[in-house]
Amino acid sequence: MQYLPNLDIGSGPFYLYTYAGVTSGAGVLNANLNWDRANWQAIAALPANSVAKGSSFSFSETIQQFTYNPTKSTVTFGGDSGSLASGATGMIGITNATGSIQLYNSKGVAVGSPIPLGTSTNGVYTVSIPTTKLGAGAYEIVVTATYNFLGLARTWYQADGFTVS
Repeated sequence: MQYLPNLDIGSGPFYLYTYAGVTSGAGVLNANLNWDRANWQAIAALPANSVAKGSSFSFSETIQQFTYNPTKSTVTFGGDSGSLASGATGMIGITNATGSIQLYNSKGVAVGSPIPLGTSTNGVYTVSIPTTKLGAGAYEIVVTATYNFLGLARTWYQADGFTVS
């Protein structure tokens, strides 16, 4: 098997970071930051996560991809995604993601229809969530998006939360 640094190995909690197959067959795995949904907790005491009923909640999600540049020159990624120096690793903003957010109430029941992500600036997607039809309480926001990075299809899942007062 030839080692290609930007290909996923499976779809699990780790990815292959380095591989010395020619000499020892050993490899190094790193955590896949895009794998597990974060525990969410909507906390009313945090003003940024609380909104009054009838107002819109402005939610932002940053979609980035960890990558490595094995070439001898700087690689520039399309649009406003950024660049990566030779031999460097880093996070690149994803600007071609499509997807939506879905709200869930505190009992885990989906509320309303999915809301499209819209467009991105350097991998940051902003969505306005209307709260007129929401009751007071905590809500989970689940982001589901797909995108292509270096020719490979990827999927992004993330969770967050907010409260309606």
